[in-house]
Amino acid sequence: MDKIISFIRRIRSKREETRKMMLAVSMIVSMSLVGLIWVVGIMGGKKAPDEKVVGVEETLKPFSLFGESIKDKYQDLSASLGDLGKTFKSIKEGIDQEAEKEIIELDPIED
Repeated sequence: MDKIISFIRRIRSKREETRKMMLAVSMIVSMSLVGLIWVVGIMGGKKAPDEKVVGVEETLKPFSLFGESIKDKYQDLSASLGDLGKTFKSIKEGIDQEAEKEIIELDPIED
């Protein structure tokens, strides 16, 4: 822990231009590492060209997996929550019926 604190103090003692340069270099290096990991992850997920997937009739289009995922999540959510539209409609109708019972007709006051 003392090494980290002394390293930070050493950086603070340098000129501002040097600190900005160190920041820029460290950001470039760290983002390059993130980009490299991302590209390797994408390339590593592909199958060898001689492997064939049996039973796939259509090719994947951009965002097709995303659309299917959203569709599946919506179906799961609607199955777990049931039909809330009907539930809210019946609650509203019940409130409206209670409100109609409690309406008092008032005659206007004439001067």
